[in-house]
Amino acid sequence: MSKSGKKFALITGCSEGGIGASLALAYLETGRYHVFVTARNTSKIPQSLAALQDATVLALDVTSKESIAAAVDAVSTFSSGRLDVLVNNSGSGLTAAALDSDIDAAKAVFEVNFFGVLATTQAFASLLVKAKGVVVNNSSGSAEINELYMGIYSASKASVTQLGEVMRLEMKPLGVRVVSVVTGVVASNFHDKQHFPELSASSYYKPIWEFLKERATGKHVEKDAMNADEYARKVVRRVEHGANGKIYVGGLAYLLKWVVWWLPSAIVDRIVLDRSPLTSAPV
Repeated sequence: MSKSGKKFALITGCSEGGIGASLALAYLETGRYHVFVTARNTSKIPQSLAALQDATVLALDVTSKESIAAAVDAVSTFSSGRLDVLVNNSGSGLTAAALDSDIDAAKAVFEVNFFGVLATTQAFASLLVKAKGVVVNNSSGSAEINELYMGIYSASKASVTQLGEVMRLEMKPLGVRVVSVVTGVVASNFHDKQHFPELSASSYYKPIWEFLKERATGKHVEKDAMNADEYARKVVRRVEHGANGKIYVGGLAYLLKWVVWWLPSAIVDRIVLDRSPLTSAPV
């Protein structure tokens, strides 16, 4: 703890309009944390958040070893080598059929969503162990179901969930908890910044181009979205109450959990397929 008796939390991906900013605010609202509010571009962090007492703004690009190392040094100096909470929230999206997904774009998604989580956790491990802290990984409901035209994103988040579940066991002897948040639908700017590629004339999915464009905006799930601040407070409350392993938070999250656990996979596949206008290969 700090001299003031407060713990230390670091949240990645705190740009304005995103889940990370809401998570940082939720931790600050508890009154028990000094929060390192980070983003690749710190100018995108809400000024209202950055100006709060017990908030320290840091630049952190989870795809850069140098940036991560600099953040670790800054946090360690400030906190005397402790970090009670690491929230791996930074994320990148890609809406496209697997056959149309650019390999470099797909790798970029994994660099942020998966390798960024791994690299950041490795770098802060000694601080977390010293504090007997907790790692919180932001995964997605898309990792739990065969979500059409989101295969790359879903695969990256499924990897995050699996990594988190293994790390939960590996880090238990070290006194560190690992929580994987299976995030449902949340109102944020995530869809505004995700990659959406143009389709070639030869694409099998060209006939549903307009459908894919609409899907990339996230408007098809807007009505089910949970407010980002409400979502963040729920996550923080559950982590503070000792959550460990997978937790489901966000719009439709518990419905998804029920569907995946209780419905036969053939029925789930039919539900998913019925949501796509492409029923056969174009002639």
